[in-house]
Amino acid sequence: MVFLRTSPENLADLTANVSSTVVLVLLITCLCAICRHADATEYCLPETVNVTCAVNEIILVTSAQYGRMRSGRCIKQNYGHVGCEADVTAFMEDECSGRRQCQLPVARLLGVASPCPPDVTSYLDVTHSCVNGETAVNGRCCH
Repeated sequence: MVFLRTSPENLADLTANVSSTVVLVLLITCLCAICRHADATEYCLPETVNVTCAVNEIILVTSAQYGRMRSGRCIKQNYGHVGCEADVTAFMEDECSGRRQCQLPVARLLGVASPCPPDVTSYLDVTHSCVNGETAVNGRCCH
């Protein structure tokens, strides 16, 4: 631990310089974390989101959409109602970001968002990265 002796007049300047340095280091660290490979995965309604990062890493959710965005693994054919969706990024960040492991049944989103008609099956599309745990600020990176 380092102790500095300073006068009250110099304390404000010292604090401002330290704060600027900390913000700059956090910003650079976060930009580097975002540059890492992000995984985008579709999870169908009966499935569970299951993400596990390495021991020294944590999950960083960068986007999450719930609805019927396009045909794919969960939606084989377009029967109409493609394009109804809700941004559930904040919900998924709260549930998964900052943790090493996340397991979440997609059915939990039924109570969070209803972007499509009730008789239309929705799915979850999540983009996340596993980043070094030191890059997180309160479980999130630069949000």
